[in-house]
Amino acid sequence: MKNYYHTGILIAITLIVSSCSEYLKENNYNNVLPKTPEDYGTLIYAQLSSLETTPSSVTLESYKRAIEKELYADNLNASMNKGRSLKVFYVGDGAIGNMYVLMRGYKEIKDYNIVLDALNASDSISRTLSVTARIMRAVAYYNLMRDYCDPWNANSPEKQMGLPLVTEFNMESRPGRSSLQKTAEFIIKELQTAINDKQENEEMYFTTDVAKAYLARTYFWSEKWEKALPICLELLNKYPLLQGKEYTNMLENKLQRSGNILIMSNTGYSVYAYDRDVNKLKERPLSIGFYKLFSEKEKDIRFKYIDKKLRTTKAAFTGIRGAEFALMGMECLAHLGRLDKALKMLNDFRSHRITDYSPYIVATLPSVDHSALIKIDAEGKPLTPLMQAILNERRKELMLENDRWYELKRNGMPEFWVTDGRTKKITKKYLYNFPFQLRDYLINPELEINQGYVYQN
Repeated sequence: MKNYYHTGILIAITLIVSSCSEYLKENNYNNVLPKTPEDYGTLIYAQLSSLETTPSSVTLESYKRAIEKELYADNLNASMNKGRSLKVFYVGDGAIGNMYVLMRGYKEIKDYNIVLDALNASDSISRTLSVTARIMRAVAYYNLMRDYCDPWNANSPEKQMGLPLVTEFNMESRPGRSSLQKTAEFIIKELQTAINDKQENEEMYFTTDVAKAYLARTYFWSEKWEKALPICLELLNKYPLLQGKEYTNMLENKLQRSGNILIMSNTGYSVYAYDRDVNKLKERPLSIGFYKLFSEKEKDIRFKYIDKKLRTTKAAFTGIRGAEFALMGMECLAHLGRLDKALKMLNDFRSHRITDYSPYIVATLPSVDHSALIKIDAEGKPLTPLMQAILNERRKELMLENDRWYELKRNGMPEFWVTDGRTKKITKKYLYNFPFQLRDYLINPELEINQGYVYQN
């Protein structure tokens, strides 16, 4: 008997559940607030440490979250699951867990606000901490925006719901949701300020280049192609594409930042724990749609990470590396109508991944695959052969790097279903926005919750 499970995800709310707005009621560390710059530094150092060892960080998510969101998307075939370790079957199964991400994100933002409220740039320690806190706050908001807000609609971003913007430590504040436009503008302004103030201390992870990378990502997400492009080109020049052994060494280092990786999470994890988690992916083979993208087979260096049973052997991580700037750059060029330059950039990218590569010309670009999930681009236009080729390269390149789920969201939020042989579960459009906790709304009626979910006390 078929069991159709797609009309709504039931969210159970209990009195012991924490609220994302409760962070506004808390004093830090048993009501003792920091006093010196070194004291405030403990807030930032604690957050930086969590990027290495805590899977629940929102500012830079762990490889575990990258794996989980890969399971939501279409690179892996959920209907061919061969084991019991992968408990997350599709995005609806993760609804309750994703509900708590917002609360964690605002707790991290609280610490950044405390530092920014208290410190100025009067000394080098305060300045470094302030700039780092500003970058990290902007990054946290960027990640929450992608998880809880609709994808950008260039026709009406001022009417789309964004995030509550909490910019200072105020325990009485109960802000409602700003518009998506104001949310993006806030992130952009924060990153621009941080870039102007400069932060080159590599020990703080969030350097000026990382701020530039997230500025490019924010411009890209908000479809400001002309602003994202020059930053992408600047960073690509500084972190050029790798190929051959340099490329595979970077990807196979697992928990070590190397090659042209700007930042990555979980460098403090043990290889044993990492291998244990990533090996679970062998229970779920790659989807045929993903496998078919490798038309050059062994000539494509990325094909080596597919075994004979169509399972991935690639490393999983969350971070930013040089290839993303090339992929964003060529898509920006395509959206701006600079098609010859976009095609040239695409060919250069593929030449770094495929041996004996013959460059595409317009006539030899593969025709649009109308059976693929993504049928429209970020602007809502039908895919062209060039745009599909660009998106396909991104899909192959950034698999297991916390990217594909957001590509589906950014390009039309396609609906699709999976089954485990007992139930048929549909990824509906509303599921691309993770749920708020109902308790947040009960505490703060100004806070509009995302629609589509069914709540139960």
